[in-house]
Amino acid sequence: MEQGSTTHDRVIQPAVSADIAIIRQHILQDYTGMFREAGGAFRYPFIVPGSQQYSDQMWDWDSWLSNIALRQILCELNDADAFAQAQPYERGCVLNYLSYGSHDGWVPVWFGRDSVVAHMKPVDFHLHNMHKPVLAQHAAFLTQQDGGDAEWLREGLYHLQAFLNNYKYHHRHECGLYFWQTDAGIGVDNDPSTYFRPPRSSGSIYLNCLMVKELEAMEYLCRQLDQEEIALSFRRDREHLLAALQEHCWDERDGFFYSVDLNLLPIDHTQTLHQGMPRDWPCLIQRLGV
Repeated sequence: MEQGSTTHDRVIQPAVSADIAIIRQHILQDYTGMFREAGGAFRYPFIVPGSQQYSDQMWDWDSWLSNIALRQILCELNDADAFAQAQPYERGCVLNYLSYGSHDGWVPVWFGRDSVVAHMKPVDFHLHNMHKPVLAQHAAFLTQQDGGDAEWLREGLYHLQAFLNNYKYHHRHECGLYFWQTDAGIGVDNDPSTYFRPPRSSGSIYLNCLMVKELEAMEYLCRQLDQEEIALSFRRDREHLLAALQEHCWDERDGFFYSVDLNLLPIDHTQTLHQGMPRDWPCLIQRLGV
C-alpha cells in the first residue's frame, strides 16, 4: 500500500478503471456517429463533436480538436479500412470552411446545414471575430498524419492564405501582437483579460500562441506544396510575432507570459504634460493568471 493512500482510494481506483474500459469500448464502437454527409450548406462530408447541441453544425476549433480525438481512436483501432473511411470526413472539415473563403479572408466561426453562409458575414466583417487561427493547424495535422500529402489542399491554399492575411491586416496591433475584436466567440469564455473589455483591446496570450502555431503550420503546408516563397513569408511573420511576444508579453518579475492591454490613449506630442517621461510603451501587461 502506497504511503498516504486509504481504503477509499483502493475502492475508487478499480471503479475508475472499469469506467474507462466501458467508455473506451463504446467510443471504439460508436465513433462513426460523429460522421455527417455532405448536403445543404456543407459541400463536403464532415465530423461533429458528438454533442446533440452541435449534431449538424460545424464549429471552428471543435472540428479540429474532435478530429485529433478521432485520430487517437483510429490509431487504437489500427485498421486501414477505418482510416480510409474517415479521411473524406476529416478533410471535409477544412474544405467546407475554405469553400466559403474569398479574397478578403473572412471565414465563419460556425455554420449549420440550413445556414446561408453569405448572409452570416457582417458588413463590417473586419470588426468582428471570425474562425479562430486553427484552420491551417487542422490542415497541417491531417497532412502530417497522412505522410505529408497536401495535394488535397492545393485548390484551397489561396483562401487559407487570405484567411491568415485577414488576421494580419485587420486583427493585429502596431506592436506586432494579435487581438480579439470583441469578447464574442473567443472560445476561452470568462477570461477577464478579454471578457467585458473594449473592442480590439485584448492582446490575448492564448490567441497569440495559437497564431504562432498557425503561421508555423502554414509554412509547413506551403512547403509541402512547393510554394517556397510563400512559406518564407509566413516564417518571417512567425519570427516577428515571437519577437513581439517576448518583448511585450514576457514578465521578468513573474517569469510568465501574460496577455496585454492595448487600450491606451494615443500619444499626443502637442501636450506638455508628462513630457519629461513620454510614453514609449504600446501596451501594458495584464497580470491575470489564466
